[in-house]
Formats: sequence, C-alpha cells, structure tokens
Amino acid sequence: FLSSKHGDKFYIYNLCVESERQYDYSRFNNNVCSEFSFEDHNPPTIKMILAFCQHAEKQLKEMADRTLVIHCKAGKVNYFC
Repeated sequence: FLSSKHGDKFYIYNLCVESERQYDYSRFNNNVCSEFSFEDHNPPTIKMILAFCQHAEKQLKEMADRTLVIHCKAGKVNYFC
C-alpha cells in the first residue's frame, strides 16, 4: 500500500518493542526506524519524545512531501508528536 500510494516517499516509525511486532525492513526499502520503541501502555520519556520529534523533523526537511507513518502495538492514537 505505501509504495503504491507514496512510492519511496514514506518513513515508518515502529514504536513496538515486542519482537513479534518487528518486520523485515527491506520490504519497505529500509525506510523504517525502530529506535523509538517503548512498552505498550507506558509513556515514552521526555528525552525520547524530543529525539523522535527531531528525527521526524529531519525526515521532513530532507523530503518535504514524505509521509511519516507511526506504527504502535494497539493501533490506537497514542503517538506523541
């Protein structure tokens, strides 16, 4: 879906820490970052929130029309930026 709709102009943030929620990044041209994972039902640290926002800003500055995708375990709105 992402490739057909956005070509290579997307970046996925996988917030899941569980090993069963990891996937083959090469399927997404390695446009995946999992450095910001944290346990479900727990808040991330302020330091992590800042680092995430800085990373996301960098991605958008590199490619303004890039779509950022946030994947969390529950699939609910619990993103932090």
